Amino acid sequence: MRGVVRKMTMPAILSLLVGMVLGQRFNFLILVPSILLILLIAIGAAIARVEGPGNVALTAAAAIACLEIGYLLGISIRYLFMTAPAPANRSHTTQLTRPAPWLTSMIFSHERIGVKFQGPYQVGSSGDKPATATPRI
Repeated sequence: MRGVVRKMTMPAILSLLVGMVLGQRFNFLILVPSILLILLIAIGAAIARVEGPGNVALTAAAAIACLEIGYLLGISIRYLFMTAPAPANRSHTTQLTRPAPWLTSMIFSHERIGVKFQGPYQVGSSGDKPATATPRI
């Protein structure tokens, strides 16, 4: 009996977690292909390990039950997050869209110290002709 429970634990935990993820993202119709996939995996694992049909059915039933329980937990978590009240102070949400002050000071520091960038093309000229270099003597 202990061996059967030990063999069912990992598929049950994995299907519980998969059910929670599916519950947060999809509607209940995703359970049909998920259950079929669990049955195929259980049958494949039973063939690979040469187990009896009773152990396969028990493992598959436990995994399917945990998938459905996980799906219900996932829906509950999604519902709780959707119905949670918005925070009273929403100033923190606008800070995420603005760049950090230290970053903008780094980017625009060349303007404060008077450095002008010279590229190979003159900005605003017609035809984008290369800039003529003045020789330094």
